[in-house]
Amino acid sequence: MESIRKKIINPQSIVIVGNNITINNDILKNLKYDKNKIEFIKDLNEFNDLNYTEDIGLLIVEYKLDDLSIKLLINKIKNISNKIKFLVLDNFNMPEQAIEIVKNDINDYNIKHINILNNYYNYFPELIDKIKKDKIINDKRKDKDESFDKYRILVDKASEGIIVIQDGIIKFVNPRIIRYSGYSADEIISKPFINFIFHEDEELVINEYKKVSKNENDHTVFTARFIDKNKEIKWVKINVVTIKWEGKNATLNFIDDITDNKKIEEELRYSQEITQALLNATKDFALLMDVDGKLLAINEVAANLLNKDINELIGKSFFKLSPPYLERYRKEIGNKVVRLKKPINYEEVHIERTYYTNIYPIMDKYGDVKRLAIYSHDITEFKKAVEAVKESEEKFKALIENASDGVIIINKDGIIEYSTTTIETVLGYKPEEIYNTSFFDYIHKDNIKTVTDTFKKIFLKPSLKGNIEFKALHKNASWKFIEAIGKNLYNNPIINGIVVTLRDITEKKLAEENLNIYKHIVSSSRDQMAFINKNCEILAANDSFSNAFKYDKNSIIGKNIYEIYGEEEFNNNLKELCHKCFSGIEISFEKWFDFPSLGKRYIIFSLYPYVEKNSKITGIVINTRDITERVQMEMDIVNLQEKEQQRIGIELHDGLSHYLLGIAIKSKILAEKLNKNNIKEEKEAEEIENQLNKAIEETRNLARGLFCIELEDTNIKALLKRIKNDIEARYKINCFIEINKLVNKINKHVISQFFYIIQEAVNNSVKHSKAKNITIILKEENNHLFLIIKDDGIGISENFNNKSGMGINIMRYRARIIGASFDILRGNNIGTEVRCKLKKT
Repeated sequence: MESIRKKIINPQSIVIVGNNITINNDILKNLKYDKNKIEFIKDLNEFNDLNYTEDIGLLIVEYKLDDLSIKLLINKIKNISNKIKFLVLDNFNMPEQAIEIVKNDINDYNIKHINILNNYYNYFPELIDKIKKDKIINDKRKDKDESFDKYRILVDKASEGIIVIQDGIIKFVNPRIIRYSGYSADEIISKPFINFIFHEDEELVINEYKKVSKNENDHTVFTARFIDKNKEIKWVKINVVTIKWEGKNATLNFIDDITDNKKIEEELRYSQEITQALLNATKDFALLMDVDGKLLAINEVAANLLNKDINELIGKSFFKLSPPYLERYRKEIGNKVVRLKKPINYEEVHIERTYYTNIYPIMDKYGDVKRLAIYSHDITEFKKAVEAVKESEEKFKALIENASDGVIIINKDGIIEYSTTTIETVLGYKPEEIYNTSFFDYIHKDNIKTVTDTFKKIFLKPSLKGNIEFKALHKNASWKFIEAIGKNLYNNPIINGIVVTLRDITEKKLAEENLNIYKHIVSSSRDQMAFINKNCEILAANDSFSNAFKYDKNSIIGKNIYEIYGEEEFNNNLKELCHKCFSGIEISFEKWFDFPSLGKRYIIFSLYPYVEKNSKITGIVINTRDITERVQMEMDIVNLQEKEQQRIGIELHDGLSHYLLGIAIKSKILAEKLNKNNIKEEKEAEEIENQLNKAIEETRNLARGLFCIELEDTNIKALLKRIKNDIEARYKINCFIEINKLVNKINKHVISQFFYIIQEAVNNSVKHSKAKNITIILKEENNHLFLIIKDDGIGISENFNNKSGMGINIMRYRARIIGASFDILRGNNIGTEVRCKLKKT
């Protein structure tokens, strides 16, 4: 076994896994290759036990395998996939397992049932030549040391946008991104990348980056929607590769605008003539076919690649036109899109070019896939660019490690030898306008000595870093406040100068003026706003807050909210809520509150922790918003809904059920006549009568559900029993009633609203939670009346927002009408609880 390892570990070795001695001998005889680097493996267990420390140039699997051997092969190839340069799966009749094998990031592969004895003369010599050529190219590429100027052109002049992201935060963007997004570098850098993604695509983007961060892939490619500064949505293709940035893991992201392609994809649903025109508008390989592969439309790029005329291709099978080694794979992908009814994208290699292919399903009005649209983009140059960027990582880091805005490189005489294009966003000059000029010519005369002295100190010590602020001359003749960070990199042969990062901080100097404006805004707000310290003392309040409690602006300062809101409100609610807020929790709830000057108003009461730079919470911002008028409108809407609901119930009970009853009677008479005349269809007439009677019963049950319960009976237990009977009859589920001894007579208006809340809660439970049992609890505790409706269904999700949904809002509105609080809670293990809490008066 040790001797086998020594043969295989040679770089670019050929390993042949097969048990056909005749084929193995012919391969060995005819491969024009170094025979010391060819090894035959007859036993798959032997292959699984080998330890590979070097690359395998070619792995040929010419073996009929059973299920156990397949699992061994997949596990082994998964472990050494990064060492396999080319994989040939021949005589392989299990496509699903073959696809599982090649999904392990193998550089290149071929899945093909070929007759090796008849094809090795053409197939394998060409393949070996390709492997040798690839090795020569890779060796040259490793030795290549691109110059600083070439790299700068690659980054600054790239046709694609380039973004570096670390821990979800944007660390670097190239000029293409700035032009494309409309944002300045300062508006993008140090911001979360997800902030610029359309909200419907956020989960997709997060999941793709999780795959990369978990080392599932060293790169990924996907499409998403990007929001520019003008709030316009653009489609982009994002190519992500992992890199090291300042010694930490990061991703290098190539952003390509594919908005036009997306528009073309949408227009594919139109006529053939329009489709053809749109297909030809793209530079990518594009075609439209039916689910069997019949070409319906194809653009000129694709036709040229297939070396045929467009008219000659229409009606032909796309799969039959594919190269033999891609035909079966493309057909399987197409079938998968039809089955899943979802688009699929993948990479494939054809004639030494790599293509990123998207297959989109086009469905009819019934939701069945009838056509497939295929777009294929040549990403060969992108792949090369990725490799070039990886090889130049150190140059890249040296160039931009301190850059957040404009970056320049100056020599010991202060002459500017290089500038990024982002300098224009800081000082208004293009790089070529300041090249070979003195950096100190742009400094204000009042600051020139300080700046000169600072940079003299930086010149004297390698790697020394210094910060300074000064005024600099903008191209528009204005003076800007600039923050500069200079670092001595003379010991770096690539830089050989001082890297200076320039940031415009003019707005920072205007912060005090802006703060006064913000104070005016807060003071003018109609919301009641106040700031309290840890002792619950008011340190600041706006006019609305002071006026609401009949205080002037000065006399309210220093007051404790105990005095402002009253003893009962503070002890029962605010004391505990303030304690939670000081622990870092934002609080928001709704309630009726009686203001000294405004009277009884319905408000949204919010508490926000105030966090200082040292991450300590030193106060709370109180904000109360008056929504009384909105609540009144909601009450009116609920009342209108009740009236409409009762009108529909009357029509069902007095109208439709009567019509159905008439038809049922006629059906019965007809059945009797048929029976009397011995006609065999008599049983069918009786069945019609039975079905109509069931429809009448269901209609009356539905009508009863739309009427409010009769409220003349003040016995609450009897009323709840009637509700229980109605629920069990209508929904065929169990309903349990729990009521404690303290509960006695309740206001009819309260019972009416409780009835509608119970009805809506039960409807939601039956519709969404698949509950089998529902419990209704009515109890009195601490001078409060509690209504609880809970079920044993699947429960609501943990991230459920109980402010959403029409039914939930209606229940909340009805609780407001009677002055009750309302919450929806997840059960301890399963189920959902709807809770109303009403203070007894």
